[in-house]
Amino acid sequence: MKKCPYPDCCIDENTCPNEYKEVCIHMAENNLGNPKSKEDVLQRLNDIGEKLQEAVEARRQEMDAWWEQLPYDDKLRAFYSVVKRIYEGDVVDRRSYRGVLYGTFNFEADSYGIGMECNYLDLHNVIFSGLENEEETNSKERDNETE
Repeated sequence: MKKCPYPDCCIDENTCPNEYKEVCIHMAENNLGNPKSKEDVLQRLNDIGEKLQEAVEARRQEMDAWWEQLPYDDKLRAFYSVVKRIYEGDVVDRRSYRGVLYGTFNFEADSYGIGMECNYLDLHNVIFSGLENEEETNSKERDNETE
């Protein structure tokens, strides 16, 4: 991961969520790295939240525009590739959210937030819960058969 160009906005220069550079730039430009009071901290957190929401919405629009410009065959390839990996990581290997992102997809740490933005974390949890419920039901059925 690249070092943050605006280390005052992060816990340390190695933990910057680089995909949200707009937030870092906003903080650096507005000297938001050194709060003076509780109210100052709350206002800065509110400002950061607003900038973060703007960055998330910008990414949503960018991704939707990217998808819309893809030729049909490329959409099918993307769909196939992503669903295949989700099935492999979530259902076959039963990996954690991070395990699927980092192991199955071979993504880096910046994918964690992106996966949350596009609701993959929610989908992962639904799949995991469904598999657990299925196992529980199958176990009860086996127990009933042996009685």
